[in-house]
Amino acid sequence: MCTETEMEFKAHIEKLVGAANWSKWKRQIELLLRHHDVHDVVCGDRECPRLPAEASAEGIAAYEKAQKAFIKDDSLAQLILMGNMDDSNAELTSVCNTAKSVGEKLLSVYEQSSGQRLDRLMEKFFRSEKELEDDIASHIAKLQRNFSKLNDELRRVAKTTLPDLLLMSRIMSTLPSEYFEFKSVWESVPIEERSVNKLTERLRLIEMKLPSKSTDSTALVATRKKVFKKPERKCYVCRKPGHLAKDCWKKGSKPKVEGDAFVCTVEGVPESEVWIADSGASGDAKDSQICDGCCYGKQSRRPFGTRKQMATTPGELINIDVCGPMQQQSLGGAKYYVCFKDDFTKYRRVFFMQSKNEVSKCLETFLNEAKNTGHTIKEVLSDGGG
Repeated sequence: MCTETEMEFKAHIEKLVGAANWSKWKRQIELLLRHHDVHDVVCGDRECPRLPAEASAEGIAAYEKAQKAFIKDDSLAQLILMGNMDDSNAELTSVCNTAKSVGEKLLSVYEQSSGQRLDRLMEKFFRSEKELEDDIASHIAKLQRNFSKLNDELRRVAKTTLPDLLLMSRIMSTLPSEYFEFKSVWESVPIEERSVNKLTERLRLIEMKLPSKSTDSTALVATRKKVFKKPERKCYVCRKPGHLAKDCWKKGSKPKVEGDAFVCTVEGVPESEVWIADSGASGDAKDSQICDGCCYGKQSRRPFGTRKQMATTPGELINIDVCGPMQQQSLGGAKYYVCFKDDFTKYRRVFFMQSKNEVSKCLETFLNEAKNTGHTIKEVLSDGGG
């Protein structure tokens, strides 16, 4: 017979009617079974004790006591399960004799096999994306729910679970582009200090600072003034529209004809004020056959010569190039970098700098590194940009 406390718990659980409320019902029943310490009987973690082959009187007494306690817990678990399902599901599990068999029967009907369910949960977790209508808290809650289901199935099938670091990594990978800068900030947090709650709290703060979606999606509506069409007037002389009586040709005036006319005038201009049309120079221009500007503009730089001999040993020739300044500085404040490249081995060494003045210091460091590895720098080639 159920106790008053148990009946109070049952009153808050909707009966199992089918696949529509299976997930919610399963979660509520698990909590109720754990409350009565019989969940391990249903999931199979606690089995009916067995009598040892050569048991003493005390062993037999202990066995009978443990068996009686197990049968009592198993009956309580079956009562909780059967009392919270409709008649069709009760009929479905009527052939089951233990609480474990009842649970397995329901799982076989409303869930896939262990392998199929595990594959489905993994696919759902690793393919989840943030919906546009979801805020960041709702999105993380969905991922946490899928992650919990996946861990429950892994715990049941493979006796293992996934770490929370995987959940946090999955949350970061599903963030939209507005959170791009936060990803670099979160990567700088030590691993031992990271947690899902801390990640959720920081993402919520960023979400509150972002502009609302309503302002971004508001459509701009262009309005224009209403133009009232004036009635077209008619000439009272010829009774035709398009002109007034004062312009009517029947009254004595001819219709106006629009056209283009080219007019020019001839005017005497002193010779000293004549401008040359092709160059804009005045009449004082000298008759020089050599134009300095044209000479400079038509000049071309001689091509660089090719090296006839290539480097044959490490350190024989080092190419140096400086790049910068960059529009966006790095997290360390660098806006330049210098690259040292060995012509023979193609080995490259890059130094990041805040200003060009650090090139000499970087070169000194590179020379010391080469010396420590047993190589001597013989020649350095640069375009003079450093």
